[in-house]
Amino acid sequence: MRANIGWVVLAVAAFPPLARGATATEAPPLIVAAIEVEPPAPSSGTLCKLRVKISNTAEQDASNLVFAVKIGGSEMTVYHNHAWMTRVAAGTTATVDLHNFWVPDAGRRIVEVTLSEARWMKHTTEGETSVTTILGPVEGLPSTLTLDLK
Repeated sequence: MRANIGWVVLAVAAFPPLARGATATEAPPLIVAAIEVEPPAPSSGTLCKLRVKISNTAEQDASNLVFAVKIGGSEMTVYHNHAWMTRVAAGTTATVDLHNFWVPDAGRRIVEVTLSEARWMKHTTEGETSVTTILGPVEGLPSTLTLDLK
C-alpha cells in the first residue's frame, strides 16, 4: 500500500521589477513558480523538505541557479556561495530540491525563496560527450515567492 504524502504548494509567482526594455505586460523569463513543503501542515520543530518549481518561458535553457531562502524571516546562510546546476529546459518548469529546514518554534512561519541569479546555457552533445556552454546571466532577476505555513 502506498503512503499518501501531502504537499503545500503555492503556484502564484511574485514577479521582480521589470528588466530594462520590458513592458508592464511582459513577465520575466525565469521565475520561482511554486514552493513545495513536506509535510503540508508542519508543527513547530518539524524537519521539512523544501522544493521549488522554476518556470522558464525563454527559448534557451537556464542553469547555475542561486537561491536565497528565509525561514520565519531569518536568512538561511547555507545558501551563501552555493549554486544548483539543475537544467531548466526552454519552455518548461523544473523541480529543484533545496535544503531541508526546521520549522521555527515561535514567530512567523513564512518560507521565502528568492531566485537571485541564473545563467543561460547551451547544451550540446559531441559524440559521446555532453558540452555545456554558459551564454550569460539571466536578466530580470530576482524572482521571489513566499509561502505561509500557518
